[in-house]
Amino acid sequence: MKFKVGDTVRILEGTKMLGWSKFAMSRWCGEIGIINEIGHVPEYQVQFEEGEKWCFNEEDLEKAEEVIDLRKLLKQGYVVEHMDGDLSKVEMNADGELIISGENRWFPIEKLTEQLEYICYFTSDKDYVGKVKIKAIYGLSESNWKAYKTSREDRKTIWKREEKTEMQIKLEELEKQQREIADKIAELRKEIK
Repeated sequence: MKFKVGDTVRILEGTKMLGWSKFAMSRWCGEIGIINEIGHVPEYQVQFEEGEKWCFNEEDLEKAEEVIDLRKLLKQGYVVEHMDGDLSKVEMNADGELIISGENRWFPIEKLTEQLEYICYFTSDKDYVGKVKIKAIYGLSESNWKAYKTSREDRKTIWKREEKTEMQIKLEELEKQQREIADKIAELRKEIK
């Protein structure tokens, strides 16, 4: 598979658009969204900033380098998981602002960057930042009697952070160098023949 859940993609024009409802879906051409589920026909479900979701074929997508404001994925009633494993709920305060509210933390969504990392204003926050960074977003509960719970139970994953470890980064760098060396060897072999 070319793409994975969490990839930021742009919808292409001029493809075969197999399985598309061309009138309904052509409005998405050129738009950027995040793959939030794989396995439909068409194969990739993409969620857009407005919260709408549509499914596309691999040929209809390209990776996008633009940064999407992931805060727009947060909706009232969703549950977020922080890097330290704590769960919080997205709720609305009396002023109509969305907030992250949990047993161990509370802050307005405006305190998050576009990439869902906590903005620290005080030096005392520095140790707190990595723990508060959002690791995953889970949608509304599929069963009404569990909707009040701050849990992942009966909730679909809307978005998940894919972070590479230092070892993965080093391995990718070495693999890149290996490919470059292999290309140089292939060029030299062509010159020898």
